[in-house]
Amino acid sequence: MAVNTYPIMNLSEAIHRAVYRSVDKHFGGAAINCMNMTADAYLNFGNTPVARAVEDYFPASKGKTYNLEEGNAAAHVLQAVYNSLYFGQMVIPDFDMFESHHPDAVFHALARTLNNGPIYLTDTPGKQNFDILKRITFSDGKSIRATAPLLPTDDCLFQVQAPRLFKTYSFAGSTGLLGLFNAANAEVVSGSFRPADVSGIRGERFALFDYFSGKVTL
Repeated sequence: MAVNTYPIMNLSEAIHRAVYRSVDKHFGGAAINCMNMTADAYLNFGNTPVARAVEDYFPASKGKTYNLEEGNAAAHVLQAVYNSLYFGQMVIPDFDMFESHHPDAVFHALARTLNNGPIYLTDTPGKQNFDILKRITFSDGKSIRATAPLLPTDDCLFQVQAPRLFKTYSFAGSTGLLGLFNAANAEVVSGSFRPADVSGIRGERFALFDYFSGKVTL
């Protein structure tokens, strides 16, 4: 009914104000701005600094490869990281929910842990993979998250589908975090990485901890 009836910015402002009044009253201001990457939305964000930076998460579907709607983790994370380039300047980017029993659950979990947004699940009851869930939470149950948005490294800004290593970075305090992914529609990718890939990191000598192997290298 609003199409061609109200100016979009006026209507969006009124809707957002009503939503935030309700959220402030009933949920203490805790809300995620979902599907709000248009100017009429983000220019009217209220006191809720978290917003979705990616399309909906979809459960995996057998026989599918790089189709976002069929649950491919690479396409989902690639979109979230690139969108965070500009959304991360305004809000805490949210990468949406995921399933711990998804075939690519480690891929999904790693990206969300390296990002500073909320981590939440849409698991089928009884199918939770607690091995993964225990790795992304502290002993008190709080989720492990970075303190800065997960962004692409400078040399990965425009590669998108090239069969190269997709490099991302963020921070945990002053510690640089480097996420290395195969996010291309290819079985094998190649590439190199270095401390300087973490934009803004300081120092001349670094200790590298590889999460999966548990090895430390100077």
